[in-house]
Amino acid sequence: MQQLQFEDAWKRTISDQDRKLIYQVFNDTVIDTSSTIKVSNVRHDTNHKEEELMISIIHNFSESNFTLSNCYIEYLENKTVIATHQLHFPTLTIPAHTSMPWTFIFPKESFEQQPSWELGELRIGEGAK
Repeated sequence: MQQLQFEDAWKRTISDQDRKLIYQVFNDTVIDTSSTIKVSNVRHDTNHKEEELMISIIHNFSESNFTLSNCYIEYLENKTVIATHQLHFPTLTIPAHTSMPWTFIFPKESFEQQPSWELGELRIGEGAK
């Protein structure tokens, strides 16, 4: 059974509003047996550096642990890649059958075009791009 787990820093700093949104998205997520890793969007925001912050939930539906080490994240709209950014968080491990919220930060220059933020999706790939 899939369980929701918060990284230690998230447990201490997350707002009640974001916590409720995360639980709602987690409870609405359908387990996808055709995919081992899936990302669900919770919300996005823009910071003072004009970076796009994507609060998401990483779902590990697989039988093994998943680490965000030497991989990339893509933001897509209508199946078109709008932004790509390399990730390397070797200490973040998402256990098997676990979902974990995470904030992905896309630098302004990682966008190939202006996103609309409607029906966008995130996809994690392996290896540097």
